[in-house]
Amino acid sequence: MRTAAVMAATAPQSISGFDSTGADLLILTIDGASTAVHTATVTDSMSNTGVKLTNQGNNSNQEHSSWYCCSPATSASHSFTQTGGPFSTFRVSAYAGYDTFDKEVGRGLTTNVSPGPVTPSVDNSLILCLGCSRSPGTYTIDSGFTIDAQNPFVGSVNCGSAHASLQQTTAAAVTPSWSNAM
Repeated sequence: MRTAAVMAATAPQSISGFDSTGADLLILTIDGASTAVHTATVTDSMSNTGVKLTNQGNNSNQEHSSWYCCSPATSASHSFTQTGGPFSTFRVSAYAGYDTFDKEVGRGLTTNVSPGPVTPSVDNSLILCLGCSRSPGTYTIDSGFTIDAQNPFVGSVNCGSAHASLQQTTAAAVTPSWSNAM
């Protein structure tokens, strides 16, 4: 199971009617053009509490905050609301078969197009690569990743963003690279 929803606008933003039934892992991400995304709050209709990951960004151009929740309460009509960050994009993704969190690797991206290498510590891992950009166009990623959701940059409305995943059977190092200035 792999499903995602994207909402782009000025905060607060809501995603409603999201079918998370059967999910073992939820990923919530806010990308924006302001460090305000780092203080954003996220609520969901099933009262799940997410674990906040390290803030990423380059000090006001392209900022990124994410949360994950293992073994969440789910619903066929799940809703989520975020309350921070102007010009932001809000994404929710749900996955089945992954109920633990291993590690985080990341960096704020400006001219770099790769977050760096990541090597899962166990087989059967889900590797996520998230990014945001203030460049228009469609984003692509290599290394066998699948883009689960993306939203284009729209000036004075939202940052562009993308969310990609790789389901890896055997743990091995991978270094994904985005194109289109992510």
